[in-house]
Amino acid sequence: DNVAMILGTEAELIAKDTESYYSILFQGKTTRWVLRYFDNKQRPTILLPLEIDDARQAEITRAGLELAAGGHIIIDRPENILRLTGLIVDSYQYCINDENFRQKRKDKQES
Repeated sequence: DNVAMILGTEAELIAKDTESYYSILFQGKTTRWVLRYFDNKQRPTILLPLEIDDARQAEITRAGLELAAGGHIIIDRPENILRLTGLIVDSYQYCINDENFRQKRKDKQES
């Protein structure tokens, strides 16, 4: 698996296939997905749980990949994930940080 190659064997990753997409989850937790792969026959894409700001968009462009609607990254072939090593590491770091998930729960309670 390309994501495991990037993050190493010690990363606590679980793959989960759904009807709509294939997910790589941290510790098997469905709210902590490192990436989602959408196997569109014409243009396969991945989605990361990160905001795609200008710096991340530049990284995607520098990797020779395109950004599609909704923050999806068009990868054409699964091995092109290897071009996004920095973003995959950022995504994993986001998922392992408990603070990112406590804040969301707190916001929901205030609503």
